[in-house]
Amino acid sequence: MHRLGPLKQHYWNLLNMLRATGADAVSAFDDGALSSEDWAEMVAQCRGCHWTKGCKAFLAQQANARQTVPAPDHCRNRAKVNALRALFLKVA
Repeated sequence: MHRLGPLKQHYWNLLNMLRATGADAVSAFDDGALSSEDWAEMVAQCRGCHWTKGCKAFLAQQANARQTVPAPDHCRNRAKVNALRALFLKVA
């Protein structure tokens, strides 16, 4: 059985994944597109992921990128992250 990763690390990974994809967690909460329950579930999904090293590399690569990109295939939260991304790309 895979142990869950550190809560703080995965909280920040998820927040950075949203930023890298062009989604804004605060605005998503304000707009009702993301609930506290959704957020908690996404963090839990992230904590259970086996792709931690790949995620860190992806996020480091995107840290100074000028354009946002969709969440990578390996991300357990890919569908939700990309759905939030789509909301913000329509607004922008």
